[in-house]
Amino acid sequence: MSIEEFKKGQQLINEKIEQFAQEKGLSDEDIAPIYDGVADIEKYLSCGKKIMWVLKEPYDRCEDDKPKGGGWSIVDECFSGHGENGKSPKEDAWSNPSWQPIIYSMYGYFNNLPWESMDWICYDKSMANILQQIAYINVSKMPNQTQSSLDQIQEFYNIWKPILFEQIDLFNPDVVIFGFTFQYFMKDLGISENDLVAKSSVSGVLDPYKKDGKLWLDVYHPNQRRITREKYVNSIISAIKIDDE
Repeated sequence: MSIEEFKKGQQLINEKIEQFAQEKGLSDEDIAPIYDGVADIEKYLSCGKKIMWVLKEPYDRCEDDKPKGGGWSIVDECFSGHGENGKSPKEDAWSNPSWQPIIYSMYGYFNNLPWESMDWICYDKSMANILQQIAYINVSKMPNQTQSSLDQIQEFYNIWKPILFEQIDLFNPDVVIFGFTFQYFMKDLGISENDLVAKSSVSGVLDPYKKDGKLWLDVYHPNQRRITREKYVNSIISAIKIDDE
C-alpha cells in the first residue's frame, strides 16, 4: 500500500467514526469522537516492523462528572512531536503516565536499548517522537472517564468493533500490543490457547500469541502497578525481539 492510499484509508475511517457516532447518538454539540491511528504514515510503513497498541478509551475533560469535548486527533495533536516546528501539542506525550511506558518500550525496541540504557523522558523529551511511527488506537472513540469497568469496555468494544477491525486491516501491523484489552478481541480474531507462545520465555508479558504471521501481545495496561516499569518495558522489548529471531 502506498502512503497516499494509506492516508486516504485513514481519513475514510475517521469520517466513518464521525458518522457512526452521530448515527448511534453518541455525539452532540458537547461531545465528539477523539480520533486515533498513525501520526507519520511514511515512518510507520518503513520502520521495519509495524507495531500497533490498543488501549481502552480516550479522555478530554469532564463537567458535572460527564465526559465532554473531543473533535480532535490524538496522533495529530499529541504525537506530533515535542517542539517540532514550534508546534505545541494538545498534550505533551512524554508527560502522560499511560504513554510513557509505550514510549520507553518502543524507543528501546527500535533503538536496540534496554530500559537501563535509556535516558529519562523528562531529560530527553524527543524520545516521545517514537510514537509517530506506531499505530495507536482506543477501543472507544468517545471521550470517557479516566477509568471504566470491564463491562463498560466490553460495551464500547461491541459498539466500535466494525471500526476497530477496519483499522486493524488498514494498518496491517506485524505486532499488536493490547494494553489489557486483548480479552475483548480474542474470540473475534480467532485466537485460541493453541496459538500461545510459552509464557516462561517472556517474563512480565501476560500472554504472547502468534497467529497469521503476527505477534499478539496481551500485556498489562501501561499505567499498571503490578510489576516495575523496568520489567514491563524490557519484557515487551524482549517479546518483540524473540519474534524477530
